[in-house]
Amino acid sequence: MTTLEQRLIDVDGGILEVFLSGTGEPTICTSHPFNASSPDKLAFRSGMGRLVAVTPRGLGRSSAGRGPGDYTFRQRVTDLEAVRRRLGIERWVFWGSSAGGCLGLLYALADPEALSGLIVEYIGSSGPQLAADARSVISPHHSQYQPE
Repeated sequence: MTTLEQRLIDVDGGILEVFLSGTGEPTICTSHPFNASSPDKLAFRSGMGRLVAVTPRGLGRSSAGRGPGDYTFRQRVTDLEAVRRRLGIERWVFWGSSAGGCLGLLYALADPEALSGLIVEYIGSSGPQLAADARSVISPHHSQYQPE
């Protein structure tokens, strides 16, 4: 059974609900609407490091956004950075699936120094947009791109 600590963390323009579990390294951050509805379902085993699950604005006990701009990926990246800094974490691994995979890639592009790693499970329909961005390693235009 995963033991979760729940915190409310102040960020610019709101409060975010955050669940923490585990200890040690690496610190893995995830942010998905599922966390808010079923935090007890977070699959995290002791010995894997530390988990930080950030509930997006408007879900769970996180405050609602002030307007449509508070629900963008750009704002979510800003919120994740605020949580990382407030928790005093130097760098973390971001783990995202589905839309969270896109969020992770955008986070890596916006603030690569915040991340020690990136786990991307499924990026779905946003893949073509990310593949067109030369800053993304999945783009044929990136200097380190390697086709399968």
